[in-house]
Amino acid sequence: MANSLHILLLQSRLVMSSEPHEHPDQQGTETYSRSKCLSFATANGCQSSQKMPTGPSREVGQCVIQKLRPARTPTRLNDVNQKTNLKLNVENVLEGREHLTSEDQTISMYRARISRLETEVNHYREKLRQTTNEVARLRALLKNGTAGGAHEVGTENILTDNYLAVLKRERDDLLALVAQLRQRSTLLLNHNRELVDQVSSSVKLMGIFKEQKQRLFEHAARLEKGLATLRGQLSKRVEDKTQECNDQMEQLAMSSANELDQLQSRLLQSETELVRAKTQLGHLENRVQEMERELVKTRQEAQGMHDESQRKLEEASVSVTKANSQRNDALVELECLRKRLLDLQMTHSKSLEHVDELYKHAKNREAQLDCELIAVDEERHRLASKAAEAVKEAATTRQELNQLAVKHSLEVKKIESAAMVNEKRLVNQLNETKTKYERRLCETTSLMEQYRKSMEQLKEVYSFGVQQFDVDTKRLTAQQATAWKFHKKCKRIMQSKTRLEQEMARQLLQIQQSQERITELELQLTENNQE
Repeated sequence: MANSLHILLLQSRLVMSSEPHEHPDQQGTETYSRSKCLSFATANGCQSSQKMPTGPSREVGQCVIQKLRPARTPTRLNDVNQKTNLKLNVENVLEGREHLTSEDQTISMYRARISRLETEVNHYREKLRQTTNEVARLRALLKNGTAGGAHEVGTENILTDNYLAVLKRERDDLLALVAQLRQRSTLLLNHNRELVDQVSSSVKLMGIFKEQKQRLFEHAARLEKGLATLRGQLSKRVEDKTQECNDQMEQLAMSSANELDQLQSRLLQSETELVRAKTQLGHLENRVQEMERELVKTRQEAQGMHDESQRKLEEASVSVTKANSQRNDALVELECLRKRLLDLQMTHSKSLEHVDELYKHAKNREAQLDCELIAVDEERHRLASKAAEAVKEAATTRQELNQLAVKHSLEVKKIESAAMVNEKRLVNQLNETKTKYERRLCETTSLMEQYRKSMEQLKEVYSFGVQQFDVDTKRLTAQQATAWKFHKKCKRIMQSKTRLEQEMARQLLQIQQSQERITELELQLTENNQE
């Protein structure tokens, strides 16, 4: 019986020695060590998040607990390290967003910790109950041993004073252990209450953060809608204005082309008329020999051509004045287009200023939210990430607006360059037509001067011919008179000649007759001689 009692005491002593005997001064350091571990875990958040991406929710929860219990964290890092750790934890949260999207997981995590603490408290209570039962059993054994000392031999000798002292010391240790367990249970209950308060505050913070998140989403949606409407309005205005400018430039080009075609047709007509005049002048030069018969006709034709040329010159001057007026109208329309482009630039700058104001308002709102979320840890994380996204979206919108502004400026420059090119082309065409018309006018004037000179020469030649004709007629009449006198003389000479010829013929007949008589006489002589 004594051996069994001694064995039971040794077993209880071994159990008590195997359990962690915490000093009463060290009982409140459990939260310190736990918070210290949590602070070191948050300080090494970037490495743990990079190696184990599935556990950012536990780190964030620990960080939230650490921030909500600043009095229990004596070894806090400086603000810079805390901000960097918070940013890294925010990145980890963004990587493992599925762990923090719902508040049930954090609540379940806190409930699991509470359940673990409750199980630990129940375990210590069970140990306390076991020790109390063991002490009661030992007391019962001692009572039974002292009561049955007459029946067992050597029981009083075994239970010496030293053994009683050991039992007293064990009893004191058990009482101290019971006191420690009671203190530990009270601390655990207080810690449980703190955890419950932290869970409720975290739930409240989650609700506040959800409201802020919803507001941010609504504000971002409003900003996106406003930017989309601004982009649509700007693109529509730019397209409308460019279409109007292109239509006006096309209309101006068509009207200028039509006017140039009309001027070219008129110039061609004037050229054909000049060619006709040249051909007529050639015919006139060829018909100089026949000017006695066709002089009146040529005068009439020359007068008609002169009237037609004067009329055509007047029409050409009218067309030139019309072209100048149309050019002035085109310049006025170009000035109007430039004014419209300046109005467009002003409206675009105003829209950009409005967008900048919206952006500044968003930045101010973001700064206010950052200032408000300094006290609340998780809200600060999520709002920092949301602010970064908003900054990126604002940067993208600013880049898109800058791209739109660059495109608008390029299109305006293109329109201005096209307008300047068209204006220069129209001015050059007008100058070319003007120079051509002036050259043709100079040619026509020179031809008219040549025609006038030729007509003057013809008049002079005609007057000289008339004078020469008078002189020739007088000379011919004188020659005719002399010729008539000579004719009369010749007639008389011819009459005398005819008489002489008649006489010569008569004499020749006489000579022939005499010769025939001579021949007859010679024949008679010959016959006579023969006879």
